[in-house]
Amino acid sequence: WETGLGGRFDSTRVADPVVCAITRVGLDHTKYLGTTLEEIASDKMGIARSGVPLYIGQEPGDLLDFMREKAIADGIELRVIEPLGLAGLPSFQQTNAALALQMLGELSTCTIPDNAEAVLLATNLPGRFHVVREDPLLVIDGGHNPQALEAVLAEWDKLGGGTIIFGCSSDKEIDALLVMLGERQRHI
Repeated sequence: WETGLGGRFDSTRVADPVVCAITRVGLDHTKYLGTTLEEIASDKMGIARSGVPLYIGQEPGDLLDFMREKAIADGIELRVIEPLGLAGLPSFQQTNAALALQMLGELSTCTIPDNAEAVLLATNLPGRFHVVREDPLLVIDGGHNPQALEAVLAEWDKLGGGTIIFGCSSDKEIDALLVMLGERQRHI
């Protein structure tokens, strides 16, 4: 089950999980979850349960250190996942794929196939760095917070970039996102 908003008060807390996971934490839903990455991470970690492994895909740094300390204080078994390193898969999706594989490995009813990496490379995730056309290049992505947009722009730059069409809801960090886009000096 995927949480709808955060974790601490999310309706998915009624489930009795075998495993939980948090992908990279970004400044998203700040009206409800908090205005700092630590506040948002703390809320998201509310999905965790004692005795249930919590996998996270947060990159090393102060936020990961904060999450480790919170896990220890709350008696949560925290497992940090490293990206898969699959060429052809956007780097920000490599950690999510590794999270999915690790979570499947926790389930006694699942067997991870030997060709799991090939399956991941062949998987199309509409709206998630979705290459719609190669020439001219057209990519669609729903990254709508500064951390997600930074990851998308890094992948975009690897492909040579080009014109960017940007839109987002008014409740997002629009000014920060536009600054990031303007720093790329591309046609937007």
